[in-house]
Amino acid sequence: MVVQSFGASVSNIGDMEFSVESLERDIKNMRKYYGSGKTNEASWRESQLKGLRNFVKENEEEILKALKKDLGKHHVEAFRDEVCFIFYLLLLYFTVYFCLLN
Repeated sequence: MVVQSFGASVSNIGDMEFSVESLERDIKNMRKYYGSGKTNEASWRESQLKGLRNFVKENEEEILKALKKDLGKHHVEAFRDEVCFIFYLLLLYFTVYFCLLN
């Protein structure tokens, strides 16, 4: 699974680049993409949220390991407080989104 957002794509958390230069490049790409008006389309927002859901599902173990390493969170606590929270927000969004469309 490759997540594409604002002109950047990431297929795995380990593939992410962390540097000042990459951050500046990503911010520039985000501003350019946002300025194009593409982010106003509901279909674009929906696809981004579905991509986020898939990314979190596919990288759940890495996310839980990072939360353990960085914050000392037990995997149950990390899943409940972080991963499930993301899924809850996505479920809430899609419920409201589809109720408004129908």
